Amino acid sequence: DNFIASTTGNGSGVLVAGASGVLSGGTNGTEVFANIAEVKSISGPNPSVAFAEVTHMESPQAVREFLPTLTDPGEISLTCNFLPDNTTQDAMRTDLFAKTKRNFTMTMTDGGAPTVWSFSGYYSNLGLNTAIDGPAELTISVKLTSVITES
Repeated sequence: DNFIASTTGNGSGVLVAGASGVLSGGTNGTEVFANIAEVKSISGPNPSVAFAEVTHMESPQAVREFLPTLTDPGEISLTCNFLPDNTTQDAMRTDLFAKTKRNFTMTMTDGGAPTVWSFSGYYSNLGLNTAIDGPAELTISVKLTSVITES
């Protein structure tokens, strides 16, 4: 899949994956979206569940027992070409340092009706990577803070 990402105004964002997935964000129902230029890849989310050990002296067959506790909804990461004068990349940096929580959607349209995931999160990382034989890249991570709902 090819990916495009976006964010604007109040920090709302959109990531569009080709064949397509869209990650979009905003606050309290007033999302405004603009493309984040030149996204090269998106990975995640990677949800996981923590477990509490509840083993006791009568555990069957002397086997440790566990119960699921809290869900960590994971993180979404993307890589794009670094554009020093790009307003959407600047807005993500502003949101990171302001610790601004945003609502997001990710839309996948690999044929048929699109699948949309909705969640909220914070920008958790913006990293600049440079190489002698390639473009400067920006890696961006969003730490999810809600369960992913699908529609």
